[in-house]
Amino acid sequence: MLPFVFLAVNVAKWSSKELDLGLQYLPVPERNRILRFRLKADQHRSLASQLLKRYLFSKHLKIAWNDISFKESEYGKPSTAMEVGENVDFNVSHHGEWVVIGLCSNGTIGVDVTRNETPHESVDAFIDCFADQLAEDELVKLHSAKNENQKLQLFYEIWCLKESYIKALGVGLHKDLKFVNFMSNKNAGNDGQNVVVQDSKEPENDKTFVFNLSYIDQEHPVAICTNAKLQGSEKILSSSSLKMGQEKHDIEKNGSQFDVITFSDMVQFAGNQK
Repeated sequence: MLPFVFLAVNVAKWSSKELDLGLQYLPVPERNRILRFRLKADQHRSLASQLLKRYLFSKHLKIAWNDISFKESEYGKPSTAMEVGENVDFNVSHHGEWVVIGLCSNGTIGVDVTRNETPHESVDAFIDCFADQLAEDELVKLHSAKNENQKLQLFYEIWCLKESYIKALGVGLHKDLKFVNFMSNKNAGNDGQNVVVQDSKEPENDKTFVFNLSYIDQEHPVAICTNAKLQGSEKILSSSSLKMGQEKHDIEKNGSQFDVITFSDMVQFAGNQK
């Protein structure tokens, strides 16, 4: 198996056709959870999350589709409920038009995708709504950005990285994010290829976890966080990592670690559920 697997699917153009067909390939309890969502967009993202997980384990760990099952920790992090034969960890995220999944061996992983959305209130007021979850360095950098577009871009990148970190830890929002700092001196003046965290509550994590920040498209930053003990893991992830607040032309040329697949790709190993 590859040391890392990163996959993404765009659900922007999904319709009832994909929903009806995809539901057939899932167990009844999962179908019911998906259909509880009132909005079609939420149903599509939830469906893609379930199909991506099964595709991942079918293709990369050679487990039969109908033998795959999952469970969640008390904080909501998914894991396998079956024997996979390898020490692997995975994580899923969805927002806007995209659903992403990441898998690693010999460690833990967190992934997060976020859509850059314009708030109804002023950008400064919007950022201040999150002040209790932002480090002082982060707030200073955000409010001193040169314009509102850059403020929003930087905010969503910071938030995406924070989410990937707490998802890798498996603690969800039970961790106080104010003590998780992505705009410390450790990130000042770096070469643009190493995003690092300063965790004042768990300082040992500063060197333990490796991060990757990229864009799937112009509006969707995606972050990876892992402590996988794999030779060359930092080099692998730094190859497409952006420095926070990069200009649009740099975002466009960097690319992403995520391989984009289609609905047809995801269901190629599927067997109908009863």
